[in-house]
Amino acid sequence: MSFQTLKKTLLTSSLITKHGLRKQIEAAVVVEEAQKTLAKVCDDAVAERVRAHSVRAGILVYVTASSPAASEVRARAGEIVRHLAKVLGTTVVKTIIVRIS
Repeated sequence: MSFQTLKKTLLTSSLITKHGLRKQIEAAVVVEEAQKTLAKVCDDAVAERVRAHSVRAGILVYVTASSPAASEVRARAGEIVRHLAKVLGTTVVKTIIVRIS
């Protein structure tokens, strides 16, 4: 008996596809991986102040209240995009936007 990851099971489920939830689940997976990637690429102080918010049409949005943290994420955007492509196996994220709120 072989085991599949929950992510793979959810994304291949016919019920998920039938009810139109596939895109939402894929976006949630990307946002979760984006937060993990941020923790790997940036130092802890930045990762604690920045949150992956959403992904849509290849644009990943991070949100922070810290201008220096936003600058750090913008400076490392290319590295984050490459790391996500490696982890996810495809280039889902093409652009990163950092919003200061």
